[in-house]
Parts: sequence; C-alpha cells; structure tokens
Amino acid sequence: MRKSFLNPLPNAPQPVGGEIIPLTRPFQSILGIVVGIMFIIPALGAILGFLLFDVGSWPLLALVVVQILVGVFFIRWEILEQKSRLVLGDDRVQCLRGKRVLWELPYDNIAEVKLFTHGVIPIQSLGINLIASEIFDHAWPSWARTRKWNQSLRGFDFHIPTVLTPEPPDRLLDVFLTSYHRFKAKSGADTKSHN
Repeated sequence: MRKSFLNPLPNAPQPVGGEIIPLTRPFQSILGIVVGIMFIIPALGAILGFLLFDVGSWPLLALVVVQILVGVFFIRWEILEQKSRLVLGDDRVQCLRGKRVLWELPYDNIAEVKLFTHGVIPIQSLGINLIASEIFDHAWPSWARTRKWNQSLRGFDFHIPTVLTPEPPDRLLDVFLTSYHRFKAKSGADTKSHN
C-alpha cells in the first residue's frame, strides 16, 4: 500500500464522527492570512521595481524572495490550522488537522478530565490525564515526548488551551465530559449484559 501525505502509515487511524470542537477562532485565521498578505505585497512591489527599473541588487532580491516565502507560509499555515479540531467520538477523542489524525485517546484510557490554570497567565486549559500513558506512548511515539513534557510541567498528560476554542471553558468541559460519561455508561451496560 502506498503512503500518502495525509496518512503516512497504511494503517493510520481514520477520522471518526462525533461532536467537533474547532481549535482556532475565525479571527485568528483571518489575522494570519492578513499578515501573510502584508509580507507578500511589498515583496512583489520590490521584485517589480527590480525587474522593471533595475533597482536593487541580487542579495536584496534574495531577501524579497524569502519575504514572499514567509508570507506564503503564514497563509498556508492559517488555512491548515483553521481545520484543526477535536472530534469527540463514541469511544475516543481525536485531534485532527484536515483529514489527518494527529493523535487519539480512547475514553477507556482516560483517568481524569478537568479545567486548570497553570502559570502566571490566567488562561484556563482542559487537562486530560491517562490511566496507562505507556499505551499512548507506544501507539503515538511522535507525541510521547510532548505528553511527558506536559505531565512534568503542568501535571496533565494533555492540555488544550481554551483560548483556542470558540466555546467558553465550562462549555468545553461539559461537552467533553458528556461524551466521556456516555461512553462509560454504555460500556458499563455492555459489561453487565455479558455477565
């Protein structure tokens, strides 16, 4: 099976359906696109001046090209980031960028979910602790270092800054816990029916 850019592994998890929580606000994306355009327009003017009027030098032209690349990066990054989101599925939460699953947490491996404030900036984050973090580290080795760093710095395996979401912090926690408890109730009912 051929690897693709969106899902580099042939057996990469597929996105699940569920409640979607965007991880950026629309104004943040618009601001990034405007900044990108502000980089590109003067650079294009400088190139036009260089080509038509023989103004400037080659090193200046190289800097202008770098400025254009930075502008394109800002625009591309903001368009991709606007599609970053959490999906609260029936049995797991996934973090997606576009159609690519960045990581996922099965609800049965989540020990704790709560709002917390860390550091001198009073911004609430949604904190998630895992029951068996080694299971996550094995399944998502590229995220293991980040998870360990979050745990040592913030006391949570995962943190989602609520400033990134359009929902207020209490609503974000409520939506997450509703999906989590719905799974726990269903899995408890399934366990009882098998006994």
